[in-house]
Amino acid sequence: MKLYFKLSITFLIALLISSCTLDVQDEFNFQPDLISPDDPFQNMTAWEFIGSRRSNSIVDPDTGARDLGGFNENNLDYFRAAVQAAGLESLYMQTNTEDRTYLLFSNRAFINGNNERNPNVIINGSLGAAPRNVNLDTFFDDLTTEEMNRLRAMIRYHIIDGEQVNQATSIPRINVFREFNSLLPRVDVNQRTQEIIGLSDEVNPIFVELRERLVLVINPLRSGVNPGITTSDFEQTVVQHNFVFNNGIGHVIEGTARAQEYSLYNNFDLSIPNN
Repeated sequence: MKLYFKLSITFLIALLISSCTLDVQDEFNFQPDLISPDDPFQNMTAWEFIGSRRSNSIVDPDTGARDLGGFNENNLDYFRAAVQAAGLESLYMQTNTEDRTYLLFSNRAFINGNNERNPNVIINGSLGAAPRNVNLDTFFDDLTTEEMNRLRAMIRYHIIDGEQVNQATSIPRINVFREFNSLLPRVDVNQRTQEIIGLSDEVNPIFVELRERLVLVINPLRSGVNPGITTSDFEQTVVQHNFVFNNGIGHVIEGTARAQEYSLYNNFDLSIPNN
């Protein structure tokens, strides 16, 4: 027994000495900017990507509704149905240019928050947030002309034309923002009488700020894009970044941005897209 004990002690001492002579392992530094989520989507158009982010929750056999809450809130079911209802799929299918940035609304954007950041509130006004359980085959069927015009204006504003906006090359410094062009024409308004004159030849600007290390913020307060707004209520933070498609780049957001009130577009038909 004594011999066994001595051998055990000897073995432990040798093990400790050998472990002390091991090289120190290199520290692992997680660098999220080196992680590329892009590769699976580079052969897709933005529209094909939107279609790939559909929920597979169980459909109610009586109503045709499915639950888009919970784990499904990050998907794009509502947005896909809204674009189809507006007839603007070709904006996301186009292959004439790769210099586009698509801001895509998650399901959460539609079903959370009864305020002007919610796209359903913009479309339907007092009806509030969209339902969590819904049959999207029919949800947008009964929009009035004015509601449809607001929907189309909202979709067009959330497409940046002329550049793929990302954190690395578009806005390389933190707390700096840049101005870009949306696909939504401005509405000319008489500043004295507030009378609507018509659609302008100019498009609405959309601003993007790099905040912190990797966070993109749409229409930051200090950009002045929304005159009279004194809080950050209309800033919109990107929640999923840098999906690279063969016709641009996409980011997912959880609410709307704006440069002009969408009600200004009530009487303007924006159904013919700019490809």
